[in-house]
Amino acid sequence: MAIAGINFTIIVVSNIIHVNLLSLSEEFALTTSATNEYYTTLAKMLYDAYYWTHFLMLMMYSLGGLVLYYFLFRSKLIPGWLSIWGILASIVVFFGGALQLADIKVSGLLFVQNGIYVLTFIVWLLVKGFNPKYIKELE
Repeated sequence: MAIAGINFTIIVVSNIIHVNLLSLSEEFALTTSATNEYYTTLAKMLYDAYYWTHFLMLMMYSLGGLVLYYFLFRSKLIPGWLSIWGILASIVVFFGGALQLADIKVSGLLFVQNGIYVLTFIVWLLVKGFNPKYIKELE
């Protein structure tokens, strides 16, 4: 629950930065060339802040995913291969975000693979659902 709360806070800050970038661009369009340097510097700072919050959010998301998929693995509510795939996908996203924050550019495929996993996980739950044998054990 704490991970979700922290992640929510980071998302809120990220969205506020987005709105500030929009407001800044409107002000930039109305200014004279004498003050453009000030707005350019401010825009760079806001963009960098958004960049940091974005990858922090992805890292927190992956930590929450690790907890979820580990629980699903231990409880056997879904097949083990699907849980392990989720754990590995979360680890890749975490390290991809950490590398981005360390100014090491990584391929977007590090993050896309998690989207493919999440879609597979959703389809699995819609078609097969949780394993009813183990649901009764959790009650």
